[in-house]
Amino acid sequence: MPRLPRLTPATAVGASRDLLGELVDRHGQVGAMVSTMAHSPAVFGG
Repeated sequence: MPRLPRLTPATAVGASRDLLGELVDRHGQVGAMVSTMAHSPAVFGG
């Protein structure tokens, strides 16, 4: 059971929402690791 829920463009906020939206537009979906990393925009943007 994951400790942090996976984020989607609908559930994320701020910079994470923008970055997730771009990735989903480009690739159609994102994996579990990427959607969990979205909790931290600094990590996710790197």
